[in-house]
Amino acid sequence: MADLIPHRRRPCASCPWRTDTAGRLAFANLVEYADGTCGKPGSEAALGAVMFACHSSRTDPAQLCAGWLAVAGYYHLSVRLAVAWGHLPGAVLTAPAGWPALFAGYDEMTAAHERALADALETP
Repeated sequence: MADLIPHRRRPCASCPWRTDTAGRLAFANLVEYADGTCGKPGSEAALGAVMFACHSSRTDPAQLCAGWLAVAGYYHLSVRLAVAWGHLPGAVLTAPAGWPALFAGYDEMTAAHERALADALETP
């Protein structure tokens, strides 16, 4: 069996891909952190593009974010190749029943967090 790429098995409590973190947690640098990690149909993140690591991972190397894998992993060519070669299980590309609700995509996730951050900065 191929060596598995370290990855979270489920989104952590502070995962920005979870819908319940918008407004509860502030991610001031989220767009910069995610830059280049998320593709979309017909415009996938290229082979070799940086992958979205779990920001609360305490391992070295850092584990890949479970929320990102389930939402955006399919649109990252290196992730798809890792699945094809057995370095990641194919199940990481979908959120199983019982997981917290996740944003549908990168644009929805960043917009929700940007709105929440702007609201927090405006509140006296």
